[in-house]
Amino acid sequence: MPRRSSNGLFTSLYIGFATTQVLDVHSTLRALDAGHREANPMMQWATDRPAAFVALKTATTAGTLFVAERVRRHHPKAALIMMTALDTAYSFVVAKNYSVPMPRR
Repeated sequence: MPRRSSNGLFTSLYIGFATTQVLDVHSTLRALDAGHREANPMMQWATDRPAAFVALKTATTAGTLFVAERVRRHHPKAALIMMTALDTAYSFVVAKNYSVPMPRR
């Protein structure tokens, strides 16, 4: 019996990861605009400069997907676990960011 291709699964995981990164940028900038502070001290320098923040998130997203694809070639199960964990973790980050109360304008 031929092995089923996992390309569709990985494509979905990669799209999900990219989507959570876009939502993380949006929700973070939204919260900062409302007067909240970045909770991650390692990211505070970038969030003070929105263009740098977007560039950093774009670069780290591309880098993560590049590494995942390299890992997938030789260790598909490890890549699957890695991408599932990253997608799940960032889903929680984004949900938390969007749950921050926004002041009424």
